[in-house]
Amino acid sequence: MERRSRERVALLDYFGGLADLLAYRRAAAYQADLKHREREQAAAVLLQERVALSTDQAVQALVALTALAMLALALRWQAEGLISAPVAVLLALMTLGLNEALSSLPGALWRSGESLQAASRLRGLGVEPADATDPPLQVELPVADPPAEAGLRIEALAVGFPAQGPLLEGLEFELEPGRPLVVCGASGIGKTTLLETLAGERPPLRGGVMLAGQPLEHWPETARYRAISYLPQQTTLLDDTVAANLRLGLPALPDQRLWAALETVELADALRREGSGLGYLTGERGRRLSGGQARRLSLAWLLLRDAPVVLLDEPFAGLDAALESRILARIRPWLKDRRAVLVTHAPERLPADWPRLEIG
Repeated sequence: MERRSRERVALLDYFGGLADLLAYRRAAAYQADLKHREREQAAAVLLQERVALSTDQAVQALVALTALAMLALALRWQAEGLISAPVAVLLALMTLGLNEALSSLPGALWRSGESLQAASRLRGLGVEPADATDPPLQVELPVADPPAEAGLRIEALAVGFPAQGPLLEGLEFELEPGRPLVVCGASGIGKTTLLETLAGERPPLRGGVMLAGQPLEHWPETARYRAISYLPQQTTLLDDTVAANLRLGLPALPDQRLWAALETVELADALRREGSGLGYLTGERGRRLSGGQARRLSLAWLLLRDAPVVLLDEPFAGLDAALESRILARIRPWLKDRRAVLVTHAPERLPADWPRLEIG
């Protein structure tokens, strides 16, 4: 049971961290460890089955020998006139019937051992009551959010992975309201890593990200999330309704706000034609939507946030040029009062007056 539990945890860790394992080139070593655990578990199960089979056969042999002994004894008693012939036969059959009761004992001992082991593991998860001498809990006092006009400034920034060194370095820029910084370059060069660093999801290797004049890491996480909206490259949707996806984090949003955001990304008409409207179920990972529709729904979610800083990683992926142009025209007034970074593989589709950062 203990080995099986460790194997399951290792398997879940492997699939949960597969992206990181591939990035750090550790997937092969982890797979070898999983195969080793699997071989150990298979050997243990095989031994357990062999023991169970042997004990079952031993019980059957013991019952059979006991029945033969009882039959011989019953025949002797019958010859001596102590019992009748039918009773002698019945005694032997009753002894054979013990096999039904005794044959389940090895399996019962096996299962009881598993149950006791599982119970001990569950008890180990219990939380001990706090000792009276423990120091009091430290409650973090709330701090003010960054102001609505909070700026984002980059100073000698280097981003990347500690084990591999920087992907990008020496970055210096300050975002301007209404003029998104367009970041473009070849795939794998570090554009997404840059956005993750600007969002506070990845620490910089060197330099700093200043939000409203303070280092980004000095702001509490909740304040940082309210100040910076981040649309990652990977589209992730709840297996729920369109309304539930749009209200994620803001449950009190009225339907009118949701429909307005859907109009902006040109999803409202499709949902009305479908019939379910805001109650339309997106399915697991948004499988009931096309790739472009799922992307636009994620963009609508971001539009409903009132963050002064916006980070967009390929926001128009899966859209044709005409649809991208129409949506872009609709969101430009929204971007007017915000500082934004926009990563794209098609910078020629974006306004020429927006500043560019070409990487590579």
